[in-house]
Amino acid sequence: GVSSLSSSQSNGQVISGSEDKTIRIWDPHKGVCISVLDGHSSIIYCLNCWQGVKKGVAYDLIFSGDADGKVLLWDRSSGMLLSKVEGVHMDAIKGMSMSLDPEQSLLTASMDGTVRLWKPDTMECERVLVGEDGSNVEAGF
Repeated sequence: GVSSLSSSQSNGQVISGSEDKTIRIWDPHKGVCISVLDGHSSIIYCLNCWQGVKKGVAYDLIFSGDADGKVLLWDRSSGMLLSKVEGVHMDAIKGMSMSLDPEQSLLTASMDGTVRLWKPDTMECERVLVGEDGSNVEAGF
């Protein structure tokens, strides 16, 4: 079944992640699946779309997080897998969002008790938030 959902602000497409480890891009007006992205090895729990410009380069990206703690970065228009970040989160990624600050960081929240801030164009981890006593950080997305 479907386990996560997002939408593209640039063209109204709907992006779904599912228990079969695939991402599907949909045209909701025609009711058809446009493409299927395959690259995860576990259930996809969260998705986020981002359209932006960094250093003069335009981006139209899909980020996906899974039960194994991996974050995958996709080019939405081509469906190409651009990057796979593994071994950073030690448990499932259950939340994902773009920050509203001018830097537009990607935020990921994991069952490992951390929230991580990423540069969306390079997937470089900028910061890790952990409770002062090592306890889980609660994040609202």
